[in-house]
Amino acid sequence: MCGSLSLQHHMLEPVQRVPRYQLLLKDYVKKLPQDSPDRSDAEKSLEIIFEAANRSNAAIAELEKQQKMWDVYEMLGGEEDIVDPSNELLKEGPILKVSVRSSSTAERHLFLFNKMLLYCAPKLSLGSVKFTVRNKLPVDSVQVKEVNDVETPHCFLVSGKQRSLQLQARSQEEMEAWIQVCAHDESVCVKDMCVLMRDVSYVVHMWHSCDVYA
Repeated sequence: MCGSLSLQHHMLEPVQRVPRYQLLLKDYVKKLPQDSPDRSDAEKSLEIIFEAANRSNAAIAELEKQQKMWDVYEMLGGEEDIVDPSNELLKEGPILKVSVRSSSTAERHLFLFNKMLLYCAPKLSLGSVKFTVRNKLPVDSVQVKEVNDVETPHCFLVSGKQRSLQLQARSQEEMEAWIQVCAHDESVCVKDMCVLMRDVSYVVHMWHSCDVYA
């Protein structure tokens, strides 16, 4: 924390400035005479800032994903495997665990990442830790299929190498969403922000070198 603001907030600040630079530079180019010696550099800078603005949207989305990962990390009491730049949260939500023997249900929570599926139980706590991890299943070994059971609708079976879980969603749509996201899971690479920040730095340097506010 710095000045009551989180690290993620401070990381977002330079990226969020990009659209503002674009608007100001657009206005500056409009007001420049056609024969101005600064026009060529200004138009070139506008092209660069336009590309940077497009990249900034992706960068902001990526930082927001990382913030969500940190939130999950805290909710799970510091599950170290979560804090990994290549890890991404694909879906999470409450679920019911169905007992095959008694057909009774218990509240559970799933966190699906591009590398693993965490099967968790709610934890009664006043702090930031909200769940206890019961099982960790690598996604490359997980199989998911619908269970046709009239007595317990919206059920699906999650099968791993060492354990199978019969789970019940709150609706048919929710069950289908879990099955679909598990079936289409792909590893997602973290976008590199270096190119974005390099372009923004170039434009800001060029802009402040001219006499815009003279």
